[in-house]
Amino acid sequence: MNGNRVRLRLMETEAYCRELEGKNKTLHEQLEIESAARKSAEMAQRMAYIAAGAVIFVCYLMSFAQYMAI
Repeated sequence: MNGNRVRLRLMETEAYCRELEGKNKTLHEQLEIESAARKSAEMAQRMAYIAAGAVIFVCYLMSFAQYMAI
C-alpha cells in the first residue's frame, strides 16, 4: 500500500517535471525570438543614426560649398 503511494507520487512528480520542461522550452524559444527582434531593432536604430549623420554631413558640405561660391 505504501509502495503504491510512493510510486504514484513519483509518477505525478515526473509528469510535473515534464510539464515544467515543456514550459521552459517554450519560454526559451520565446526569449530567442524576442532577442532576435531586439537585435534587429538595435541594428535599425544604428543605421538610422548613421543615415542622420550622413544627412547632417551633406548639409554641412552644401553649406561650405555655398560659402566657397560667394
